[in-house]
Amino acid sequence: MKQLNLFIMLITMMAIFSCKKDKPGNSTPNPVDTTLVPPPAGDTAEIPLEDTARFLLKDIVGSNLPTPYYHFVYDNEHYVTEISFAANLDIFRLTYSDKRLQTVTNINHGNQLSYSYTGDMVTLVTERNDSGVKTWEYQMEYNSLHQLIQMRWIQFTNGVTASPYKKYVFSYGANGNLVKTERYFRQPSGALEWSSTTEYKDFDNNTSTDDFALNKDFFESLVYLPKVRLMKNNYRTEITTGIDNDYRTTYTYQYNNQRPVSKAGIMTQTRGTNAGQTFSFNWQISYYN
Repeated sequence: MKQLNLFIMLITMMAIFSCKKDKPGNSTPNPVDTTLVPPPAGDTAEIPLEDTARFLLKDIVGSNLPTPYYHFVYDNEHYVTEISFAANLDIFRLTYSDKRLQTVTNINHGNQLSYSYTGDMVTLVTERNDSGVKTWEYQMEYNSLHQLIQMRWIQFTNGVTASPYKKYVFSYGANGNLVKTERYFRQPSGALEWSSTTEYKDFDNNTSTDDFALNKDFFESLVYLPKVRLMKNNYRTEITTGIDNDYRTTYTYQYNNQRPVSKAGIMTQTRGTNAGQTFSFNWQISYYN
C-alpha cells in the first residue's frame, strides 16, 4: 500500500491530480486535442497582464494521501498568497511586485524561489536554501502561443557546479490542451535520457482547474506559474509508456459549474512485471466560489 500511495502521488503531480485526469465514460468521448499540430506561424495568444488566479481553488483531497493534498489561500484581489502541500508538509508563501509573482518561499524549510521574466512570461526560476546558496534553476521555454513547450531542472552543487537533472518536453493539440509529455532524467553518465512519455486523450468540454501541479513530483518544490495553462479541458484517458513499465489510467468526473469537483481513476499496468494489476483512487476538489 505504501508503494501504491507513493506511485499515486507521483501520478498526481504529473497528471495532476492526478488532479486532472480523465476517463472515458459511457458516452462517446469528444475527440478533441488528440492530433498534434504546430502553432500557427507568427500567431500570438493573449495572456493575462496580472498573475491573479483563474480559478479560486480551495482544497484538493486524494484518497489514501495526506489531507488536504493542496490548500490555497488568496488575498482580496484573488492573488494566491499561500499554497500548502500534503497536509502542510510544505507551505509556500507567495509575494508579488507590479502584479507579477516574484518569490515563492517554503516557510517550513526556508528555501526560496525567485522569478525572472522575459516579456510577460517566466523563463527562469532560481531556488536558494535558507543560507542563500543556489540549489536549483528551473528554465522554461514557450512557443508563439505562450504555451510552455519545455521545462528543465538544473541542480547546483555548492551553489556553483550546475548539472542537468531532468527535462520535460510538451506537445499540444489543436484545442490548446497538452496531449503529450516526454520526460528525460539524468543518468549515471550525467546525460539526460528518455524515461517515459505520457499521452492525454478523450478530453471533455469542461474546465480544467488543476494543471498547475502537472510538473511537480512529491518531494520537489512547487514551481507555480500563474500564466501557464497546460490544460483547458479534462482528459479521460492517460497512457504512460516507460522503459520497463506501461500504464493506462481512465477517469470519471463529476462537475459543478463546468468545473470538476470529483474524479475517480482506475489505473492498469499494461506492461511490466505486474501487468494486469489494477488500482483505484479518487479525488475531491473544492472552490471558494
